[in-house]
Amino acid sequence: MNHLLPSQIFVDGGIIGRNPSKIGGTFCWIWIGSDNQPIKSGWGIITPEDLGVPKITNNMTELIAAVRALTSVPPDWAGTLYTDSKVTRIRLTFGEKFKNIPQCIRQKVLNLRRNRRWKVVQVAGHPTQEDLLAGFRVGTTLPVSIHNVSCDLKCQELAKEFSVKTGKISSY
Repeated sequence: MNHLLPSQIFVDGGIIGRNPSKIGGTFCWIWIGSDNQPIKSGWGIITPEDLGVPKITNNMTELIAAVRALTSVPPDWAGTLYTDSKVTRIRLTFGEKFKNIPQCIRQKVLNLRRNRRWKVVQVAGHPTQEDLLAGFRVGTTLPVSIHNVSCDLKCQELAKEFSVKTGKISSY
């Protein structure tokens, strides 16, 4: 089933400890098929040492999740990527401000923008059950999705596992 390409990709990032974190962060992406079912996913932990920075921010992890997701599909992929980060949406589409983002990630974003056929949609993060039933954040026009919730839960799970394994405190 992994040979199928997604029509949608959902991404999320999180922090281990306080934001910004000297410990690290988490990221997750999920491919969703045209039948609205998960096809494939990826996730991981990133430390400041991995990026050569003193601290990891939530904006870094969200952008890393998006970059990893977009590099998991062919360059001519024409689906929709969903993020609950306005900053990430802007950086992926037209933004030029990459404060605190390592050059290697910035360059990957700029490369991904070339000849892009995909679009980016911002969703509301941490939706309530009422939001999920309505399909959008009540009181706004931002859509919500159980797939975004799944990414968020995976990020929380990774942070807890990392904290238990290392003895470093997680904010979750």
